[in-house]
Amino acid sequence: MTYPEYQEWAGKHTTRFGFNTEGDLKLFMEWFDVFKDFTAPDLAEATLRMSEGDYPGWAREHPKALLRLASLVRAERLQGDLDATLPPDSPSCVECGGSGWVSVPVLSRKIDGKTVYAIDKNEWVGFSIIPGTHGYYTCVVFCNCPLGYWKDSHWGREDFKPMRLDEYVRHNPNYRVQMRKREFQERQAAELERNGRRTAFDEVLDRLRAKCGIREPGEE
Repeated sequence: MTYPEYQEWAGKHTTRFGFNTEGDLKLFMEWFDVFKDFTAPDLAEATLRMSEGDYPGWAREHPKALLRLASLVRAERLQGDLDATLPPDSPSCVECGGSGWVSVPVLSRKIDGKTVYAIDKNEWVGFSIIPGTHGYYTCVVFCNCPLGYWKDSHWGREDFKPMRLDEYVRHNPNYRVQMRKREFQERQAAELERNGRRTAFDEVLDRLRAKCGIREPGEE
């Protein structure tokens, strides 16, 4: 969205809700960097939905409420665009598979009172919780699809709430690459372990065969 487009929307929104002072308009214009990635229709729809529901009475409370509504509007629009390109038997959301949840690397954790970060220079380095061990831990975040936003808005706990995926990506944009890389490393490690066990077992059998004079079937 361009600055003039945003300015036009901000003027319409403030007028609609009776925020007519220069200070009110200035307050909204200060949020341009937050809203610039939305489209003008996204914000117009967010304004409409806010006017049809229980909206905040103070101008300063509007931007955060609008951000949530505009994010939902954008998610519905993007999901609709995606659905139009998918075959009928595809999952409702390719990101979460229709669950509303996306598995991602844990960003950090408090260990012995200190914050330990699992992401370093865009690499998933993991961390150690128990001395002598090292782990790559995952958590779930709300997907950007309509179901994810519905779960976010209906979350019942007050002591803890997962991030939304769009918020998580701002902290760790390379999570998909990190997950694929870790999955590949785990497959490699499992294959090496299996090969190692076979080699050791074969060596034992070879020694036993040589000691006892046992021959393989077909050997002369």
